[in-house]
Amino acid sequence: MARVKICPKCGAENSPGSASCINENCGWDLSNVKSVDKEAKPAPDPKNPAGDAPSEDNAIPPGMAYARICPKCGHVNGPMIKQCAACHENIKFLKKTLVDKSQLQGASGAPAPEPAAPKPVNKVIASLNAPDGRCILKIDTLHPITVIGREHAMADYLASRDYTSRFHAEIHVMGDRLALADKGRNGTYINNVRMSPGSTEVLKDGDKVSMGDRWPDDWTKSQAGCFIVAYETGA
Repeated sequence: MARVKICPKCGAENSPGSASCINENCGWDLSNVKSVDKEAKPAPDPKNPAGDAPSEDNAIPPGMAYARICPKCGHVNGPMIKQCAACHENIKFLKKTLVDKSQLQGASGAPAPEPAAPKPVNKVIASLNAPDGRCILKIDTLHPITVIGREHAMADYLASRDYTSRFHAEIHVMGDRLALADKGRNGTYINNVRMSPGSTEVLKDGDKVSMGDRWPDDWTKSQAGCFIVAYETGA
């Protein structure tokens, strides 16, 4: 009488020398399954009288998982993978091996998740200080463009400076330097030199900027908005 190995997972009949189930959708490891007479019915498992297919998840230690390790390139593939994801070697009949679950990341054939993008590091480039030395505003790399005016950044400081427009200028971060873009109707001055309307100029450490008029002798009574550029590096 012919003998066969009955797959405990899908019930398929395999030859007595089979190492894994011939069912393409199964591939169960048969190395520990005993062959029986083809016409004989296997005795019921006392631990599984209903004859349910065993579960791989219940038969392995915590933190471990079944995998198919390619004999050609050593790549760790998922347990149901039939062709190595790395070198495309046929591993359909390869015996499954227990490995640490961490080795199976991305081994199922699906791409591994992309690593999280690093959070941008904020860096203060310079301070815009009032003529008396008070810091009015700090410019940093997380704010590459800052709008300055009576209704934008520095609004509290500029509230009474009527020569300064509501949207008077823009500060642009350019590496470790700042550039000032004129947007106001009454003009913008750097060290008492008026910028060309709509132009942009790189600021130096210590530059005196006045918005709406020249730098005043008494800035507390001026209608122009005034500030001094102070780079963090002092350069």
